[in-house]
Amino acid sequence: MKNNTVVMACDERYFWGAFLLAASMRMNHMDEPVLIYQTGFTTLMRKMLAGLQDITIVDAPASGRNMTCRKADAMLLATTDYISWIDCDAFFVGNCSGALLTPDINSIRIRVRTVAENAAVFNASGLYAPEDFNGAIPRKVLDVWRKDVNESSVPHLKRCVSACAFSMHRSRRDFLERWREQMLRVLPRVNTGVTANERTAYYQLDESVLNSLLCFMDNSPRPADFLLDQDETQMYWHMANIPKPWQWWGKFSLVHYNQIMRIVAWAGENKLILCRLPFALNSKYQWLHRHLTFWCTFLRIKNKVKHVLVR
Repeated sequence: MKNNTVVMACDERYFWGAFLLAASMRMNHMDEPVLIYQTGFTTLMRKMLAGLQDITIVDAPASGRNMTCRKADAMLLATTDYISWIDCDAFFVGNCSGALLTPDINSIRIRVRTVAENAAVFNASGLYAPEDFNGAIPRKVLDVWRKDVNESSVPHLKRCVSACAFSMHRSRRDFLERWREQMLRVLPRVNTGVTANERTAYYQLDESVLNSLLCFMDNSPRPADFLLDQDETQMYWHMANIPKPWQWWGKFSLVHYNQIMRIVAWAGENKLILCRLPFALNSKYQWLHRHLTFWCTFLRIKNKVKHVLVR
């Protein structure tokens, strides 16, 4: 779908995530142009991505903030009618082009968290008061968001949305610009990782700011049904947990082992892999991958595995 750009942002540590996500698109005949806003990519990384066709790699200027706080910067570079943000530690199953990604002009296609999931996000944060522990957004958080956005007084959302995958029409670039400005205003100016102090109203950084605007910005786009988790033959799978599959296999990513290895095999058959595969993505070691997952968790290797760089 050439009128929709899939946008990612990452540093060199997530190269394999970006490559596998883009490869999953091409393997499944998704022809959207891909824009990768990045830092640290080597010449070989760029060459591998170029082989996937219609990939634009943009060098992000230096910043003290984590790349997750620069999503709006990346999305505003797209020039197509629609813009889809997609977290790159993920992959597509089947052809998810067209309506599965794009909403109508006044909406944002994004997933609203379930009651249980929303409660889990805030449960350990200390932000719930006993009287409002109901799976909704905590009142303390809403009070901060309402003051910072300073528009609507009544929230438009009862629960938060997930910022790992969403799409909107370019006519709502004003919303993306507001998101960028609001992140610059309320988030720490240092790299705190992908989250901040858990007791702040902006614990989830970019996602928290996005939710604050969807709640209290007067003319914010309204969430449209998220469709990428409805049909097992056309899905987006986000592997948010550590370790990532190109580092090692954890219990959450191991369930996707065969699907990810199919992407790796397809890329290999099409001569798109121009370097030695990371050990974790080399199917010759499948037995070790599957049987050492427990020890990976038990020994907390997930905190020690080095990111695999391509030079």
